[in-house]
Amino acid sequence: MIVSRPEKLTHTQTMLYEIDMLRYTARTLLDGDLHTDMNRWVCLEAFLVHFRNLIEFFGNPRPRGDDLHVKRVDVFWPDPASRPTDLQLQKLVRIDLWENYETNTAQRISRYLHHCTEERTARKDWDIAAMFNDVKDVVEAFEKLLPDLARSWDIPVHAMVVRRVLGPSSGSTATEVK
Repeated sequence: MIVSRPEKLTHTQTMLYEIDMLRYTARTLLDGDLHTDMNRWVCLEAFLVHFRNLIEFFGNPRPRGDDLHVKRVDVFWPDPASRPTDLQLQKLVRIDLWENYETNTAQRISRYLHHCTEERTARKDWDIAAMFNDVKDVVEAFEKLLPDLARSWDIPVHAMVVRRVLGPSSGSTATEVK
């Protein structure tokens, strides 16, 4: 079997894919319709990957040369006449998210997911609702400023209906050592 992700013809579509996947996995986790631990873990890890990609996009103060980043305005708004104002763009820069989730060692997603580290044996609870709420406003503001929201994939209706979430909702990652 050969499987691939949807074709993304533009850098904007790449970021829309990240946003759609974050919403889909958040909604799926929050709905609680996953019937096995493995399904929950797969969905949790997908949520964490897309969450980390988005906080890096909006907040990493030192993106690598080929990283898509909100400060690379020419990639998303090639026509200078259609670019958002400097003030609108500055509101999209969220270094606080990067610092909280990737600089703060206790929260560092990459230590629990991206790399096989000794920390992976410790239980780590992820507050999906709080994490989603942390990025929701900046994601929506970015989308509103994009000149083109075209996607080459279908979006499940329930995935687009993730509102600000209140109350306890978490997942956890850990590797059991026997």
